[in-house]
Amino acid sequence: MQGSCEDGTGALKYLTDVKKLTLDKIVLAGESLGTLVAGRLASNYKCAGVILLCPLSSVRRTACDTFDFLNYYPDFAFSDACKNLDNLTALKHSSVPKLLISGTADRLVKIKRSDELFATAAMPKTYIRIDGADHEDKVMMEFPGLRSGVKKFIASL
Repeated sequence: MQGSCEDGTGALKYLTDVKKLTLDKIVLAGESLGTLVAGRLASNYKCAGVILLCPLSSVRRTACDTFDFLNYYPDFAFSDACKNLDNLTALKHSSVPKLLISGTADRLVKIKRSDELFATAAMPKTYIRIDGADHEDKVMMEFPGLRSGVKKFIASL
């Protein structure tokens, strides 16, 4: 995962250094595992905004929610990469405008984790909660408020 963060930073540097875009014109976006990369970038760079679809609160929390026995593992059993990929920490202090999009029936990212992430994230922030949607499923992708919500968020930047 550390390599993914480096790739994200490299892509951002390409946009700013080669394509000459300013950070205030760049909206970061991440989906599922990619939300950890986008969240980390949003905590390090003052971009126009960040959109997180099916956001993970952290690698460790998602792993523990998925495999209950991991809750008994001590902190040192998790790699530094796992500890550093933590949207709860990254978004808590980020002033970048945030749009979180979650499904209430998501089996990978429990809705309580998305609610917790939204509650913890610093302002400004917007939350689209899609009733009955699972992790990136058809219900989510075809939800009428998804497209309009993203457009409204981007227009507000």
